[in-house]
Parts: sequence; structure tokens; C-alpha cells
Amino acid sequence: MNNKLKLFMGTSLALLMLSQAMMTTSVSADNNSTNTGKWMSGEYHTHTIQSNDASEPFLKLENVLNTAFREDLNSLPKEAVASLKYGTPFDYLVVTDHLRNSARDPEGNEKATARWEAIADQQNKIAELQKSGKYAGKMIYTGFEWDMMGLDHASVGIIDSKSDVVPIDAIHQFEWLYSYDTSADSFTSNEAEIWGERPTKEELKPDTSKTYEAIDWLKNNYPDSFVLPNHPSRHNGSNSGVVTIEDLRKMNDIAPNIVFGMEGMPGNQMAASENRSELAEIYGGADVMISQVGGIWDALLGEGRRFWSFTNSDFHFKVSSNRNYSSGYWPSEYSRNYTWVEGDTFKDVVDGMRSGKSFSVYGDLINALDFKASGNDQQAGMGEDLQMSVGDNTNITIRFKSPEYNNYAPISEHETTVDNKVKVDHIDLISGEVTGKLNESQYASNTTNDTTKIVKRFTEADWGQPDAEGYYTINYTVPADTNRYYRLRGTNLGVDVDGYTKNGEPLKDQSFDYEGTATAKENEDRFNSINDRNYTSMWFYSNPIFVEVPDNELEMSFSDVNSHWASTAVNSVVKEGLFSGTSETSFSPDTAMSRSMLVTVMHRLAGQPSDGTHPFQDVATDAYYNDAVAWASTNAIVKGVDSKRFAPEQSITREQLAVIVYNYAEVMGMDVSAKNTLANFTDTIKISSGASKAMQWAVGSGLLAGKEGKVLDPSGAVTRAEGATILHRFINNI
Repeated sequence: MNNKLKLFMGTSLALLMLSQAMMTTSVSADNNSTNTGKWMSGEYHTHTIQSNDASEPFLKLENVLNTAFREDLNSLPKEAVASLKYGTPFDYLVVTDHLRNSARDPEGNEKATARWEAIADQQNKIAELQKSGKYAGKMIYTGFEWDMMGLDHASVGIIDSKSDVVPIDAIHQFEWLYSYDTSADSFTSNEAEIWGERPTKEELKPDTSKTYEAIDWLKNNYPDSFVLPNHPSRHNGSNSGVVTIEDLRKMNDIAPNIVFGMEGMPGNQMAASENRSELAEIYGGADVMISQVGGIWDALLGEGRRFWSFTNSDFHFKVSSNRNYSSGYWPSEYSRNYTWVEGDTFKDVVDGMRSGKSFSVYGDLINALDFKASGNDQQAGMGEDLQMSVGDNTNITIRFKSPEYNNYAPISEHETTVDNKVKVDHIDLISGEVTGKLNESQYASNTTNDTTKIVKRFTEADWGQPDAEGYYTINYTVPADTNRYYRLRGTNLGVDVDGYTKNGEPLKDQSFDYEGTATAKENEDRFNSINDRNYTSMWFYSNPIFVEVPDNELEMSFSDVNSHWASTAVNSVVKEGLFSGTSETSFSPDTAMSRSMLVTVMHRLAGQPSDGTHPFQDVATDAYYNDAVAWASTNAIVKGVDSKRFAPEQSITREQLAVIVYNYAEVMGMDVSAKNTLANFTDTIKISSGASKAMQWAVGSGLLAGKEGKVLDPSGAVTRAEGATILHRFINNI
């Protein structure tokens, strides 16, 4: 990569800009909108009897699906200890048994196989159940929980961009290459011949570079997949398995569309080891990475990374049938993610997760959240960007619903003050500055974002009574000052509750672990204490909204840009010498961008190399864009309209721009693996056949978005403001 591009990428604003003409908006499911999306709830990390550490007979696949989707609950045996009276069925579920040897089939019968074969059996069973009429309209997918090399676990869903079917062959290959706990004798005889020799467990298990290699393998072969680290702080203080912020940064660098978040509110909440979720460093049920204001998650967001927090059940069993152990809650019982989904396939669910339009909750503390920031006639929701000017008012709107009851029930009879009534006590609006991506030399040492603080704590006095739709509403205004993000957390607890909160901050969860062999009564007391603690301390966390304001150091030199929606992008690319004004005082942001303008910009971005020739008769040798056309033509970045004409003054279209930027990225060795199916747009038939791949990449990379009415308008002319915005996004994203 040339030095000019490196400098530009290092000094550009870290956040992305929204174009009014190309803006997408997160909309509440209850609001009137042309958007066809909807809120869906579910999770992506749960186990069945096919995991070796989930051997209870009542953990057969059908029972796990029944609880998630609230069907045939009467068939659950009493020892399942499921409490599922309140809340709603899940809309989606990903089953993630361990990527290790499997000892059983989906019914719990003994059947020793590798995981890929167990998943094939699982898929057959799911198909059989659906054929019988069960789980209609529900999305069920099978992934796996992966023992990352040198690190802890991650939930993985391998997704074939060309099919909705779980790719068993891909899982087979991944397991051969990157599962150190699947024994060699579980494979057939020709894997080494097909995919190469397999390292030994001793070689593979401690080698973190192999984890990075595996993520890169997914990016190159199955770029629609996801890898989301589970319970990342579980091994803090131990000698192995520790997941650091450096690891998260590196994995996110390798494949930001695959490693786009983590399990910030871990499952397995009934576990006794350490304390909630088997973590020592867990506060109010949330991993210290997200619960500490200004901590690791805020440090990642402060770089402008689109890195989200989720929750799960990590269910293995709730209480063992011998009443000696406890693990977690059944799917849909205690924890759930709410995700905004545009479409009706599992890929659409993952796209919704990837977008950041989601929030996670324990104990059904809330069951709807509409969190937005608005200003300058624009608005943005969770995972999105809002462009503002310094001093303008950023209007924060928080609308939420809270149910009357949740699923609390005692494990066994005991004296308790805990009940199943739900009431939110307060909601914190948290904000931190975005200062840009770090140099890799700082990945390990920079672990905090000291600009992060609670901007405002809202209580019942701020939201009052619910409206006719059942929403409580909070409105708050804060002046825009610098690039920053806003996120929410809320709880049922007061600000100072002995053993639970202090000055509004969650305290470390109490542990109910014990040493030695416990009596039957001690076990029951422990189960009840853990369960009571979990329902005493309930929280929710939203993903952030990013707000971008112009860099105060940028000189606002053009009179027609100062109040324009694209001012930040325009001034940034002009400052770096990529764009010029049309005069000393004008940029002409709403003028169509010509082919000669765009090729000149791309030439400047490349450092203005002097190599190349072109065959075009309509490009004069003394034209300011002649060298740029020669370079772009020689490197197959831009083609002519025919063999002899370049058409330099012709307006560039949206699909032509996508193709040119895609070609440039490919020539420069950049990541072009991101894709979007474009199925949600109504005019994809208008995309030229030669532009389809580039348009999928441009939309999947966040460079190009749909216009109002869910159209891409591939043949529409691009204005200079739009061109500046897309190039600004390209520099920051790619």
C-alpha cells in the first residue's frame, strides 16, 4: 500500500458518514415505515445432548427446540426444571454443540462420530420435526462451539453464500483443520489427501496463529459466516485460554464482517464455579469487558470498530437429575437477544446481528427498545451513524416496553423475597469519544477509553406513564461536540443496593461455589441462591449509535459545503488532496460527478503513479485526467464505453462507481470478500450483469446503501457529494 494511502487511512475520521440520498434507518417494529424489517428474538449459543458435557436424557434436540419455541412444553419431564410461563417464543435459534467428538445422536442414543457427522444427523432430525408441522415460521440453524487455538471458545456459524443449507462439507473441512479435540480416528481415511496433513493436538491447541488462520480461511471461503467469542473473560488470571483486547482487535481486523461481536452477557448463568457464567470478573451478569464503563468494549468502540455485544443461554442443563450440579437456563427462559431483521432467511438474521441493530436482556427486564439519535433532518438507530455539525443538538430518544412478569420460580421451596414482577429502576446513557483506529503496536496496551462516562441516568420520573402502544418514552438533547457513540444499559436495581450496586455501577456477582462434597441440602440452597441472585440483578445492554461531527481542524473553505449534509466527508477528502473545488469558494456538491473526475480521484488515492497507456481518442494528451485514465486503463480499474472512447464528461453511475472502487480495491490487494445478497432491494434486475459482484461487495461493505423505497438505483448519477462520501467510507471501511 502506498504511503499516501497509509497516511490518509491513519488520519481520516474514524466514523462513517451518512448520505441523505443513501441513508438507511433503523425503525421500530411499531412505527409506520416502508421498511419491511421486524424485531426478532433468539440466540446463537446453546447445547443439546450431542455435547459430551450435556448428557442428561431430557436434553434431546427436540426438547431444546420445544423450549426455545414454546411447543409441547408438557412433554418436558419434571427434572428438566424449566420455567417458561412468561415471555414469548424465540423466532430463531442456533444450536452450537462443541466442535469435538460426539457420543450421541439427537435422541441421546449412543453414536460415536465427529461433529460434522453429528450435525448432519441433527439437520435430518430438524427436517423431520419441521415436516411433522413443528416450529412453523421459525429459523433453526446448526453451528458449533469452537475451542479456539490458544484462546477460549467462540460460537461459529459457517454459512454458504449460495445456499440456505448448512454446509456439512465445509464443517467437515474446518473440523479437520482447526479442531484439536476431535480425535483422528473420528475421520475417514482421505482427509489428509484432500485438505493436507493435520497438526497434532499438542501442536494445534496452544497456537493462536492457527485461530487467526481459521478466521482468514472462513473469510476467503465462507465470508457470510460468523465467529463470536464466548465468555471472553472466563480465563482471566489463568495461564491459558485468556482472550485479550489484542486478540479481539486482530480477529476483527482479519474479518470484520465475521468477527463482529462477542458474548458480552454470557450464558450458563446457573453455574457455581467462580460465579455467574463461570466468570470471576462478571458484574451484574455482564462480562467485565462490557460492564466496566470505559473498559475494553468502550476502547474498541472508541476506535470506531463496529463490534457488538450479545447474550446467550449457553445451556447444557439447568439442574442435573442427581441434584448435584447446575448450569444454565433453557433457551427463551432467562436471556435473549432482540435483532432487527430485514428478510426471512437465517442469513438475514445474521445480517441483522452484523448490523448492530440489536440489544440483549436478562430476565425479560424489557421486551422492546427503540433507541435513536436524530438531528440535521436525519436519524440513526443502533449500529448506525448520524452526521452532525459541531454545536447542533443531538436528540436522543429512548422508547422501551417492560413486561409485568418474568419466568422467576424457585428451584425448590425456600424463604425468599424474590418474585417474578418486573420493573425497570433506571437506564444509563453512556457515551465515549471516537478517536480513530490504533496502530497495531498499541493493540495490547490500550485497554480503556477514558473519555467514556454516563451522560445521563434516567428514572421513572423521566419516562412517566406508558403511551397507548405500551412504550415508555425518554427524550434528551445534548450538543454535538466531537465524534462519539452512545449506548444504553438498564437495570431493575437501585443505584446503591448492598451486594449488587454502588453509585449505580454493578458490583461483582456473588459466588455460591463451595469446596468439597456438598450435602443434598447444601446443593439445594446453592441452586436457590444462584437463581435468586440472577433474578434479583437483571440488566439490559444496547448496541451503540455513532455520531460523527466535522473535525474542528478541517478548514471549511467552501461556501456551498458548510451546512451541507456531506460537509465532513467533503472537507476530509479535500484536505487529503483527493478532491478539488470547482472554484476557490465552491465545491459544487450537488453537481454530477463525471468519469474523468472519479478516475482522477482514484489516481490520487493510489499516489499518482505515472505508468500506463490508453487507446481512447476522446482523452487529449494535455487533459488533466490523461495520466489517470492511462493508469486506470492499464491496471483494468476503468474500462472505456467502447474500445476507442472513454467518455470523460459522462456522469458516473452508482453501479459504475461500485465497479471502479471494487477493481481498485482488488488491484491494491484489499479485502473484497464482503457480500450482500441484495435480495431486499426492489430493483436489482436493473443491475448490469458485469456489475453484480461489485454491487454486492459495495453494499456488503457499507459503501453503498439503498434509497427510499428500498431501491439501489444502479443507473442513477452520482453527485460529487455522494462520491466524496463513498470514498470517505471506503478509506475508513476498507
